[in-house]
Amino acid sequence: MKRFDFEDNDDENDPFEDPNMKSNSHNEIEDEHEFQRETIHLGHMELDQRLMSKAIKICEKSFFWKFYSIRTRLMMISKVYSKFKKILDL
Repeated sequence: MKRFDFEDNDDENDPFEDPNMKSNSHNEIEDEHEFQRETIHLGHMELDQRLMSKAIKICEKSFFWKFYSIRTRLMMISKVYSKFKKILDL
């Protein structure tokens, strides 16, 4: 039967506990957090790619698209993309 003596620290003197077990569980938690961060980062990258393709498609529908210079096209795409980003950040 376990004694409930709060002044005695049994965690340090437990002969059946593996001392590396605490560090292993900590490493597993850190690995899980890193995996979650990478998954979120990949999700953001995929969303950005979709927004960019939508912005390009919208700009290409302009009647004068073929007559604009490359610099003007890029500026138009950038404006549409930034407006998409503002909408999603709300």
